[in-house]
Amino acid sequence: GGDCPDIDTTVLRDVEARLSKADAVVAPASDGGYVLLALKAEHPELFEDIAWSTEAVLTQTLASAHACSLSVSLTEAFQDIDDLKGLMNSLARPTDSRQVESINPPIDWERLSLIAIEGFKLKGENRQERLRENTWGLK
Repeated sequence: GGDCPDIDTTVLRDVEARLSKADAVVAPASDGGYVLLALKAEHPELFEDIAWSTEAVLTQTLASAHACSLSVSLTEAFQDIDDLKGLMNSLARPTDSRQVESINPPIDWERLSLIAIEGFKLKGENRQERLRENTWGLK
């Protein structure tokens, strides 16, 4: 859920309640993946043979859960941020829908978007190095 600004305490409480009645809770992403997967117990096999970063991730994960005889509760679908377009769509939404007023200190969305845009331009090791150092040349 780190790439989904709509996951808040209300959603997490709902997931916790659902988990009391199911073996797994999945919050689907609108792109065919998921933004959250909560499990009562460890099931590493759920993460095997998944075509990650494709629109088949949710379907394959649910099939794997079924093969493991797990009961699954699905929440509403959420938008996640996988790329620059997703970030810009999220930033274009009304502020109150992102629940930013509950974040302390408040998020500087302009600075965050500049950092993200710069980050999406970088690839591989250079990107990882910049992330570790947090040196984006933005003051």
